[in-house]
Amino acid sequence: MRLLCEQAHWEFAAPILRQLFELVINMEYLGRQPDREAAVFSYSKYGLLQTVRHQRLTLLYDEKTGRPIDTQRLAVLDQMLDETFREFRSVHDKGNVHWKPSWSGHHTRYLAEQSKHPLRADQYELMFSAWSEQAHGAPAALLDNMFPRGLPVAKVVASDDAEIIQTVTMAMTFFLELWTLLPNVPPVDHAQRLEWTNKMLAEARKHGAPFPAPSQADSTAR
Repeated sequence: MRLLCEQAHWEFAAPILRQLFELVINMEYLGRQPDREAAVFSYSKYGLLQTVRHQRLTLLYDEKTGRPIDTQRLAVLDQMLDETFREFRSVHDKGNVHWKPSWSGHHTRYLAEQSKHPLRADQYELMFSAWSEQAHGAPAALLDNMFPRGLPVAKVVASDDAEIIQTVTMAMTFFLELWTLLPNVPPVDHAQRLEWTNKMLAEARKHGAPFPAPSQADSTAR
């Protein structure tokens, strides 16, 4: 993300920011579960399911494109999908296999709406609606190049700078939040956190980027 933003490619950093956001809201939800160890196990097992499905799809693609594949490995993966992940698997009336959308059974929007953080639902709307075109290559991602705005170069650069700073400050905020949500990671030093936050807000103000109020920025460690 740092390399992309340094080169003014904030649009390509948006998917990475979404990943950080999803990690944060999943850790928030996991931390609210009455049996944390069971939730961690479910989270890890769903990760294994995703790995198995990915490897199987890769083998099937290789087979369809005429490449040699390990048929024994494919059989093992099929058996795992049939027997190992039954808590995530259901079969519809017509025999179609359906997998839960996540380890928790909930979509990202639901997790964001259930968060106690006052900005979480708004952050979801920003990254999964307003910035969605950057992740999915929608027409809006190309609009500026299709219809040049005719603005002076300085204004275009200033506009990009504001987007870059907002992307970086949100990434730092999510990183600090994720840090505080992981119990086995050494705690964040409060003085260091405050220094980072103040620098982040000062940079945002300098470039005219939107930034949270001090009380909201400080809530990242709560």
